[in-house]
Amino acid sequence: MESLESQLLVAVPQLPDTNFYHTVVLMVQHDEEGALGLVLNRPSDVLLADVWRNLTGEEIPSRQSLFFGGPVDGPMMAIHQNAQFADSTIGDTIYLATQKSSIEALIESGSTQSQYFTGYAGWGSGQLESELDYGGWFVTPSKPDYLFGAHEDLWKKVTQDIGERILMSSLSGQEVPIDPSLN
Repeated sequence: MESLESQLLVAVPQLPDTNFYHTVVLMVQHDEEGALGLVLNRPSDVLLADVWRNLTGEEIPSRQSLFFGGPVDGPMMAIHQNAQFADSTIGDTIYLATQKSSIEALIESGSTQSQYFTGYAGWGSGQLESELDYGGWFVTPSKPDYLFGAHEDLWKKVTQDIGERILMSSLSGQEVPIDPSLN
């Protein structure tokens, strides 16, 4: 089994699970025991600053939303790009903060792109592989602009990028006119 860690799962349009309709999931962990991911495009109405104030009594200058990482309840987590605050690594340049002290230091630093989550997407042993065999997900490499960019249209952007890659690979070597009416 090849690990999908650091890859993106992109829900196919026909995926019947309403928890994952039009979602893009960053795979944080994937091995024989199962998989864990974070939904990148489900912002909540809850602001990180409000959560932080409730937890610590301190104010932070953030307008960032807390994201629903998936349907499984879990602790607050953050993805970011600063190794100093990493509890684990996702791929080469993306880090995960799960410990309260790491998240606190990350928030207080304000020095790196980050996204905060509550909950996660989880699969038991073999469950994700079955969903992939069924055709429920596209798999594509993650890119920083997918992880920390505009999230409102993320699913649409990533599926368009996948479609363009498929089209370009099928044309391999053929010339594509700039104006399709010239075909």
